[in-house]
Amino acid sequence: MRKPFLLLTLLFITFLIKAQNNNQPVHRLKVFIDCSNTWCDQTFIKTEINIVDFLLDNQAADLHILITEQETGGGGSQFQLIFFWTK
Repeated sequence: MRKPFLLLTLLFITFLIKAQNNNQPVHRLKVFIDCSNTWCDQTFIKTEINIVDFLLDNQAADLHILITEQETGGGGSQFQLIFFWTK
């Protein structure tokens, strides 16, 4: 459930950036994914989304994505994605 949601969210953001102006040189979005408090499959994300550049340094990235997880009362998990536009 969480993989398709994250994939669709990142693709939507990338589409919005690419659709703004096609006359300028191609600038790939630099993304930093921060899931230090929860588990996320960064290898899957990086192989499936190849139209952005994933960075290891949050200071150099254009977009910082913070992923958090919280257990629900029914025994499930709630994930929250927080987007920080850094530039």
